[in-house]
Amino acid sequence: MGEFDKTLHSAEQAGLRNPRNVPPRPVPTNGETALPTPRHEAEAEAESLLVTMDQVTAAEPVYLAGGTVRESGVHLWWGPPNFYKTYSCIWLALEMTQLDEGDQLFGVPGMEIRRPWKRVLWLGDEESAEEWKWRAENLARGHGLQPPGAELIFADASGGPVLLTTDHIGLLLDEAEKDGNVDAVFLDPLPNLLPQATSTDGDPNPSALARVCRPLRRLAKTRRVGIFMLTHPNASGLRERGATAYRGSADVVVEVKFDSGLLTLLDVKNRDRERGQMSFRPEWSRDSAGNMVLKFSHTDTPTESLVKNMSPTAKMMFSAAQAGAGRIRQADLMEAKYPYKNKADVSKRTKFRALSDLFNAKLICTDNGIVRLLDDDSGADDD
Repeated sequence: MGEFDKTLHSAEQAGLRNPRNVPPRPVPTNGETALPTPRHEAEAEAESLLVTMDQVTAAEPVYLAGGTVRESGVHLWWGPPNFYKTYSCIWLALEMTQLDEGDQLFGVPGMEIRRPWKRVLWLGDEESAEEWKWRAENLARGHGLQPPGAELIFADASGGPVLLTTDHIGLLLDEAEKDGNVDAVFLDPLPNLLPQATSTDGDPNPSALARVCRPLRRLAKTRRVGIFMLTHPNASGLRERGATAYRGSADVVVEVKFDSGLLTLLDVKNRDRERGQMSFRPEWSRDSAGNMVLKFSHTDTPTESLVKNMSPTAKMMFSAAQAGAGRIRQADLMEAKYPYKNKADVSKRTKFRALSDLFNAKLICTDNGIVRLLDDDSGADDD
């Protein structure tokens, strides 16, 4: 094996430290490799670059669990520190590698697993392999899962002989896949793993697109892996840290929220599926042997709890507002038909009362007559 035999650890090996004191040695990165120029590369592959649509068979993007986990694509999960972001993704990795086809991911209805993962590569910078495994075992005990084993491969980005960045992911995958295909790659946290910036014009997007987003997209396409970028908020706290290109290039963006003891995973962008959210209550305890146990119990989101106690008309009206958020007018909600019992529609007075209930509960608002959900983040999405 090469340099990376000292960098990669399967989770079952994480209890043993490498006793060898190996000094850091440089590893060739993509930028240092002699590659053909784009012009020569295009000339060499010209016949395969162009395709007419009559030669193409349409293929729907494949989601492996609900509308949250794509088979090959780029995912961005962001949220403040201590909001269970890393724990949530470790839980995702454990369940996707241990549950069976047809099981519900996270125990959430509608999150059916269509194909489990075989192996996962985790490039981490904030914890060692031993600390990562300790967290994973806490979650495994809480959810009746097995401790992580050879299916979970950890690379310590800053604690090994090589200081790793996103430039090295292809090489890490080459090494990891000597023992079988890898289905997902986690980068935790993304800002710590970025290569040195190449843009000097003050705009981070050209550098992010050239050095990070496009190479990761290419890896997702050519290796058929799901890539998960974990990151923190920027200084304003209103969006993820760094270039907007990371959100723009992602297929799925999940905002991790934690408030009043409730963890919420909120889809704020999803290219090919309806957006949604799910909430959990973290429960810490110790087992009879004194080991830490962490369990996430699925619960209604605050919005679901509010809507559940409303009238049938208000529930139907809110569903219509969700389906047409950003496009439906208040007048359209009032003109729509809401069948109840044997009636084809309820009275206008009942509709006004339902609409008022939604406004008073701060579930919806209007902007120039257009109905919007108060937690709607669609305006921030980038395609």
